Amino acid sequence: MSPEQLMGDKADRKQDIYAFAACLYTTLSNAEPFQGDDLSNKILHETPLALKSSHNASLQKGLKKKAVDRPQSCQDLLDGKASQARLLKIAIAGLVVVSICFLLFMFTNKSDNGPKEVDGGDHTKPLTPRAANSTGTRLVPRTQLYDSYKLGSEQAKKKANGLVKDGVLKFILNKEEFNEVDAFGTCFFIINNGGDENVALAARSFLQLFTLYRHGERSLKKMLSELASAANKYLLQAVFYEKTDLAKSILNYEKLIGVSDYAAHKRVLASLYSRALQPKKAHDMHKSMFIKKEIDSYSYIKLYEYAMASEMIKESIDYAKKLVERSPVSRFMLMLAMSYELAGQDENAYQTYKTMYHLKSSKSVKQQDSILFYIYLLKHNKRQESEAVYNELKTMADKGYLWERYAKAMLDQGLYKDAAAAYKARFSIAKGTSSTANLGYAAALLKLGKKQEAMVLLNNKRNRYAAISLNEYGFYKRALETLVSKKTRAPTNKQLMFATAYAGLNQIDKAEKAWKNHLEKPKVQRDIRGKYFYARALVHSKNYKKAKKILATIESSRQDEKFQRLRYVIQTNE
Repeated sequence: MSPEQLMGDKADRKQDIYAFAACLYTTLSNAEPFQGDDLSNKILHETPLALKSSHNASLQKGLKKKAVDRPQSCQDLLDGKASQARLLKIAIAGLVVVSICFLLFMFTNKSDNGPKEVDGGDHTKPLTPRAANSTGTRLVPRTQLYDSYKLGSEQAKKKANGLVKDGVLKFILNKEEFNEVDAFGTCFFIINNGGDENVALAARSFLQLFTLYRHGERSLKKMLSELASAANKYLLQAVFYEKTDLAKSILNYEKLIGVSDYAAHKRVLASLYSRALQPKKAHDMHKSMFIKKEIDSYSYIKLYEYAMASEMIKESIDYAKKLVERSPVSRFMLMLAMSYELAGQDENAYQTYKTMYHLKSSKSVKQQDSILFYIYLLKHNKRQESEAVYNELKTMADKGYLWERYAKAMLDQGLYKDAAAAYKARFSIAKGTSSTANLGYAAALLKLGKKQEAMVLLNNKRNRYAAISLNEYGFYKRALETLVSKKTRAPTNKQLMFATAYAGLNQIDKAEKAWKNHLEKPKVQRDIRGKYFYARALVHSKNYKKAKKILATIESSRQDEKFQRLRYVIQTNE
């Protein structure tokens, strides 16, 4: 990464020249230009060690700190009286073969003394006969490596020859039929069979060498998408080896947020991290460290979920604590609070909910945190404190939808009196009505024994086509009647509604048959809301194991607080 890229400046071709020189340096010397912990500072302020090579002066020019001091193109990078374009082709061909032969030597003919170090010799001096199919280009490995290459296995030699002949030479000669995936596949084979850090370093530098020269580091999306489709994560790691501590964990970050343009995010994160090291960059520091915490949190989220699924409550508390330490956001605090509740540590749970409630966050998150804290206070009879939170909630409820959201949360937690009061407030604040509000209010009233008032709401004409809402609020019998009635219009997800209604009525055989029919439809595997309703209906009929199995099919990154609450109910009753 060039100095100006670390500074977050606008990208141009001079950055590719710098990167090309750095990879050329690595391939020649089998060592990176800058090494150690504080790479950013060294790239910005230090000069790489001189090589014992005729190309040293050119490489030093290519690695200049200021972009204006670097050569105008890759062709201008190398010294010599011969045609610079031809010289570049010869040099790159030689470097590629050196890398390949070195790798083959490492994994096909390892001696007791280990691999021999490769220094930066004069790679433009031809040492082998002209290849018949090379169209004039001489291949120039060092003598010792060439001898080792000749002694290598036929299979390995065939792979290397194919890579040079069909891949790299075509790229050097500017031909279109360059098979990137095959070339990367051979490198992957070499890396996996090398078993040595030097092999990995040489292979990585080789990969970067032709990748940078052909495309430039900013144009890798197509290649990366092809590699990603083959799930070749080790190869991605090889191409993008350690730039900064932040960039090291980019694979986890990609999984966490589902990015597609891997190279773009790598540049953004590395730039943020480097700028954050500068004085008066507090905002960048905060942003970059927040991203880093998100990256580091990915593995702990998985461990937490495994511990919860295995009922290892003590371990789940430990993992949740680590998550909160790295990133004190409401999602992780809720995970910790729920673990404390399962462990019976009420005081710790209370303090965690309280801390979550006092976090500075966006309005929507603040509303959610306030509702969760209020529910906890009501469940544990902390009336005085709950009134203060309730009064704050009233100031947030400038529209009816918040009260409906709040009322639904009360209903899910079995706080029917508070749910009914919230629904009543919703109708008084917001004009109009809705089937979801009607049915939620009716559900709360039925639980309170107010059947007559509830029936008025249930018989509202707006509920005629509301099989979804009827299932959502637990009116499974009425939902089934609505689905089989010829007077009502069938919903598009009819099989899902049947499965949910049957599950809620504990007619499991019919429910599973309808669920199977639902899964046969295209794209339903991503129907997270449908899976939630079906799992909740199974919980309603006390089929906890089946509900747990359904929840296990949903990616953790797509599960919000309602899924966590449902998991909590399953674990406390299973």
